[in-house]
Amino acid sequence: MQNESKDKIVFDIEAVLASLARKRPIFHNEADFQHALAWEIKELYACTIRLEKRLDLYSGKKSYLDIWLNVQGFIYGIELKYKIRGSKYIHEGETFSLLNQGAHDIGRYDVAKDLQRLEQMAKSEHIDEGIIIFLTNDAAYYREPVINKSTADAQFRLHEGKVLTGVMKWSQSTGAGTMKGRTEPIVLYGNYSLKWNDYKGEEESGIQLKMLLIPVQRSGLLTGNEPFHKTDESTDVIVKDSSYASGPAERARAYIREQLRIAGENGELHLDLVSGDIHRALSLQNSMPSVCQAMISVSEYRFEVLRDAPSGKTSAKKLRYWLVQNEL
Repeated sequence: MQNESKDKIVFDIEAVLASLARKRPIFHNEADFQHALAWEIKELYACTIRLEKRLDLYSGKKSYLDIWLNVQGFIYGIELKYKIRGSKYIHEGETFSLLNQGAHDIGRYDVAKDLQRLEQMAKSEHIDEGIIIFLTNDAAYYREPVINKSTADAQFRLHEGKVLTGVMKWSQSTGAGTMKGRTEPIVLYGNYSLKWNDYKGEEESGIQLKMLLIPVQRSGLLTGNEPFHKTDESTDVIVKDSSYASGPAERARAYIREQLRIAGENGELHLDLVSGDIHRALSLQNSMPSVCQAMISVSEYRFEVLRDAPSGKTSAKKLRYWLVQNEL
């Protein structure tokens, strides 16, 4: 594969998966899938490949890639998911006894979390492009619900035609057990329209896997010259930088309006914001009174105060904004 520049590197993951499906239409588990895919890539491309490669994001935060791939200087980051309903298959004399994995809500959240991490890796130039590959035989992942229930993980659903973008979070009724280790909202700056395809070889294997590919390209994440920064070193959430505004109150108002815009585009009816969270997100110093004042001065939205102190200047101040702008 002769290429004139880094931008013209051709790596066809769909062709790789089609080739792999002819040899391995089924896997014992995600690790088996990971090793088989890495082997297939190495067979088809002159490349350097590593499994579970560590990349440090934001002040040394550890992050690991399922597959790190260097094809003639173009770096890909690949994250894998393999979620199977319990079943037993025999392929070419080998028995595959697959356990029922269930926990669809957690599985969906983890896909969105991987997508967020790949965006961060692309924006920070740890990788040139990211790819999520999800294989499953469980229709609960790829089929749109017949009844549109407001389930705990409604915003993380992955069915055909769903678009993942903006702020996604658990519903307010979600139990603590479900959210354990997964409490943070997911923030995506790309737009990902989901399309499922068959993963199968030329011969019937007795199992029908569906495949979801989600490419992450840096060019689809940054718009114009808008900068980005990290909200909190304990999470991987990134928000637009509001440092272009002059003072802390102006920066806080710009931040609030941006969060409300994203939540509105994501179909939310309201958004709750806490002064302490805003203060940390903007890396402000001793500016809580300005943040609290900014929260009640976003006049184009109706809001109610859910929690406050008599002074009105507490880090625990909590407002609920209704995402229908007031008519001025």
